[in-house]
Amino acid sequence: MIISPEQVRAARAMLDWSQDMLAKESGLSLATIHNLEKGQISSRSSSEVRKIFENKGFEFHGNSGVNRRCEETKTFHGRDSIDRFYEDMLLTLKKKNGRVAAVFKTQELLTCCLGASKEAGLQRLEELSKHASIKCLLTEARQSPLFIPWFQFKTFNQHQIIPWSTFIYDNKSVMVVTTNRIDFTFFVIKSIESAQDGLKEFDTHWDAAFPFASAIHSS
Repeated sequence: MIISPEQVRAARAMLDWSQDMLAKESGLSLATIHNLEKGQISSRSSSEVRKIFENKGFEFHGNSGVNRRCEETKTFHGRDSIDRFYEDMLLTLKKKNGRVAAVFKTQELLTCCLGASKEAGLQRLEELSKHASIKCLLTEARQSPLFIPWFQFKTFNQHQIIPWSTFIYDNKSVMVVTTNRIDFTFFVIKSIESAQDGLKEFDTHWDAAFPFASAIHSS
């Protein structure tokens, strides 16, 4: 759908972007952005600009309305937090296949927080893998690897990466907190922009990381 020049200018101002920045983000020329904001609209360029803004969390209404979607937050805690979080992840991935990016200290901690610490529970991990590609960065390589064929693992220097346990899937970013590997709290933020930024950072670390098994043998 076409958005108006007023909506383009308003969304750009809310992001504190120059016309040049919007041109780079959208892949359009600076002249095209300038023309859009003057009212010289083409359906293709308008659609590209609208897509960029919507990915940043904006909504458009009529010919002049524009607002930024509020981030939705959810917390899973208590005795059944693991099961409720797992169901949220599985349901989300079933609706929209994609990818899961995770950062954990060890494989054991990852499997515990998904309720798959026992051999039979590994079915949970297999079920997730049916709906997404799953990559996990580990910050502790001094441990024999578990056989989890559905996941990809690499290891990375813990001083160069975020120090807590995290998941990113679809448009959700999750911070995982535990003190005893039994009681887990999951802080979930639903935000397209936060998830996209998190995936970009994850991909940078993943490209620089080492295969998990290789890291163990060399340590």
